[in-house]
Amino acid sequence: MRKGALWILVAFWPLGGLAGEPKIVGPEAVLPGDMAVFKVQDAPANGLWRLWPKTAEEKSLPVLLPGGGTAVVFASRTEQTFLVLYGYAEGDRVTLLLHECRNGAGPGPGPVPPVPPTPPGPVPPEPPKPSPVGKSIWWLEETAERTPGQAEAITDRVSRQAMAAAGWNFRVFDKDVRDEHGQTPSELKPVLAEALKQGLPLLYIYDGGTKAYFRKVPESANEFRSILAEFGILPKAAPRRLVPLVPRLVPVVPNCPSGRCPLPW
Repeated sequence: MRKGALWILVAFWPLGGLAGEPKIVGPEAVLPGDMAVFKVQDAPANGLWRLWPKTAEEKSLPVLLPGGGTAVVFASRTEQTFLVLYGYAEGDRVTLLLHECRNGAGPGPGPVPPVPPTPPGPVPPEPPKPSPVGKSIWWLEETAERTPGQAEAITDRVSRQAMAAAGWNFRVFDKDVRDEHGQTPSELKPVLAEALKQGLPLLYIYDGGTKAYFRKVPESANEFRSILAEFGILPKAAPRRLVPLVPRLVPVVPNCPSGRCPLPW
């Protein structure tokens, strides 16, 4: 959470059930001004909470749970859709859990409005969500610092064809990428902000559901294929088997079958 946040102890009912997939537990919609509490389930308790956009994070407060770990409390009167993120590290893999919540569920159905005399204008498109849509692999880098091995991995035809066939979206982003308004693309902002804290270059792998991962970028095409195999995009290579050599007996034909051949001297 933001620097200088106040940590307090709050009592919650313990989560029931057996251990399963890590996820964030909390409401998907709240009314403006209502308090929303988000906890993490089946994940390490030493992770970090983030809310996006930044205006939502400023309205949040981290809390300590009696049994260990943390939760985050959010309350705001601003109607918006915000994203709750919880990141934790396991070895060299950083996992980012995502949970979307709408602040401003709106009142119940009201009276039917009268039919307007003229048809309404076109409905404006929805703003892009702050996360990739569908299964995605993003390569985040400083392009000027790309190594030859990384370039080989990015352009590997086998990897690109496998991702396309499996329905995965692969994109390469420079950290200074800007849209037509001179701003960082909205769907990239929360991911790039977290990646810059981890240190570029990184792979951002999003499974299209609620889980995302940061991985070090591969330094060769073979390393990239191994990462894709971990996520089922490519088949895992079968272990090499050593076949023992079978000795062969070769008959020796004598140079002098009769045994009465003259000596060479």
